[in-house]
Amino acid sequence: MKVTLRLLFILSLSLFLFVRNVSAQILDDSTKNIYGPTTTRYILEEDLYNIKGKPHSLDTSLTNAHLYDYLYGSNPHQNLGLIGTPLNPIYYTPPQTIGRNLGINIFDAYAYDPSGINYYNTKSPFSKLRYVQGSRGQQILEADFARNVNPRWNLGVDFRRVASVKQVGSTVARDPQASGYAAAVYTRYSTKNQRYQLLFNYTHLHQTNNEFGGILNSDSVRIQDLTNYRVLDGQLNSGVTRERRNNFHLYHQYGILKDSVLQIFHIADYQYRDNRYQDLAMAGDSFYFNLKVIPRNSSSMTDRTDFNLFENKIGLKGQIKRFNYKAYFRAKQFTYEQITTDTIKSKYDYKEDFLGGELAYVFKDTSVLSFSGQKYVRGRDYYLKAYYTSKFLSGGFYRINYSPTLVQSNYIGNFFSWNNPNFDNTTTDNLWLDLNLRVGKLLRINPGVRYTGIKNYIYFNESFVPAQENSNIKLYMASMNFFLRLGTFNITERFIYTKYDGAPVLNVPEVYSHTRAYFQTRAFHKAAVLQFGLDAFWRSTYYANGYMPIIEQYYLNNSVPVKNYMLVDLFLDVRVKRANVFVKISNLLQGVGSSTSPFRKTYYTTPGYPGLPRSFDFGIMWMFFD
Repeated sequence: MKVTLRLLFILSLSLFLFVRNVSAQILDDSTKNIYGPTTTRYILEEDLYNIKGKPHSLDTSLTNAHLYDYLYGSNPHQNLGLIGTPLNPIYYTPPQTIGRNLGINIFDAYAYDPSGINYYNTKSPFSKLRYVQGSRGQQILEADFARNVNPRWNLGVDFRRVASVKQVGSTVARDPQASGYAAAVYTRYSTKNQRYQLLFNYTHLHQTNNEFGGILNSDSVRIQDLTNYRVLDGQLNSGVTRERRNNFHLYHQYGILKDSVLQIFHIADYQYRDNRYQDLAMAGDSFYFNLKVIPRNSSSMTDRTDFNLFENKIGLKGQIKRFNYKAYFRAKQFTYEQITTDTIKSKYDYKEDFLGGELAYVFKDTSVLSFSGQKYVRGRDYYLKAYYTSKFLSGGFYRINYSPTLVQSNYIGNFFSWNNPNFDNTTTDNLWLDLNLRVGKLLRINPGVRYTGIKNYIYFNESFVPAQENSNIKLYMASMNFFLRLGTFNITERFIYTKYDGAPVLNVPEVYSHTRAYFQTRAFHKAAVLQFGLDAFWRSTYYANGYMPIIEQYYLNNSVPVKNYMLVDLFLDVRVKRANVFVKISNLLQGVGSSTSPFRKTYYTTPGYPGLPRSFDFGIMWMFFD
């Protein structure tokens, strides 16, 4: 780990010193800085892949400046109460790729996505710094730097640090709970006529979580009268989960014919992942005793999973008038290896080949109608997708038939082992329809409906082992997003209602709501933009998934309900020139009312793991262009 961080630091420093020596005029004749957010643009890999012409502008808005804890994205997540801890989506989301995947995803949100890197085109050196600090010890530090070596070549580096301190089972001051480092080094190059373009990046993640196993059962009543949980003990004292991943990613394309009529492209990935759970002092921990499983080694353990992947995707694509087409071949080679405490090993080698394609039509009003599919050549996996999107409406159909994950199929560890060769593929049908309705700048309404049907769903049961449900599962969802502006007063709402029909193997809340009410105005002679208001998060009582650290998986829970709770945050977001600053009181109304009120002292996102008590948070994001 130390060697990797040193290499990343040396590489980043070398890049910085190199590009600082590249000449670039950043001042005009009147010595005023002429560069800023409007002179720096970026593209994504999907822009080249889908032949999109316009680059993206930098996001300087205040929207969600104070939401930093990874829980409130397009799919809300649960965690273990603190930032940096394992995450799990609340709502089922079908995979976007076919074939066998590893199946350990608890730290994905903290890593840089190799296919989602911003590749900049800068007229001057561009830097972005972001820092968040909470009074309960939660912390985020981000630093991004990019600069053009010449008009056709850009280099950049991003760094992120995420950390939190224990709120349960703390033995010393600032006892670390979670700690993670992520980095990305990237470059973009194109020839003078732009017929050849290249994107390349290296990404790294090192994430650890000091597991405490949830609060003791004897503390489940006591905690209801507490607003500080440090006096409580956890069920684990020395268990540690760690993930380390390294990924090299290449995308490049060449225009065989002019005007994007015919292009050849190639995407390559090499990934190495090392996941492990380690406890070198197991004796006396009630967590292991409660498992009712005889371990291979009862004094210490190290369960390790190694995953090596080499993947290539090569094909032809192009644009003929209003038609956009793709045809490609995709190949994967990967190994899956597990090692447990007493050197017992299991290793599997795989090769998978796929054929796929896409045909899309772009209408004059920029509406898009698209059809795509992919098939595993020697297996049953496939997906079919059709969608239509326009200014006022979007909808589609997505069917995917996908293999069990590697972890679901085979596992060997100190406590748990399984081999499931008879698991069938899971099939899901997904239909959706969303509307985008506007009344000037006053009102925006986005109603939507979704249907998901699942056959042969695989999950981790309450005994912490994989199981398959062969009956049909159906999810009916209705959502409503709206924005209302009344002068300086604004209200936004995100509402999701879910009806579940099927065996009790997939639990979701019936109601989820996020309401924001705030004032937006200018201050200090219009030099600053201010947003001052409240966020209110609500979800109905449901059986949220539990978490098993040994196997790094969330599992089905049908015995301990996570009660409804109204989480209210008070925030002030301020933008002054190129800096965004926020201050926030999280969980403002904690302890207001009785133990049965929606503002009681303790709430949970995951059974046994209390959410963060009231805290004061501060953050700043600052962009530099010289």
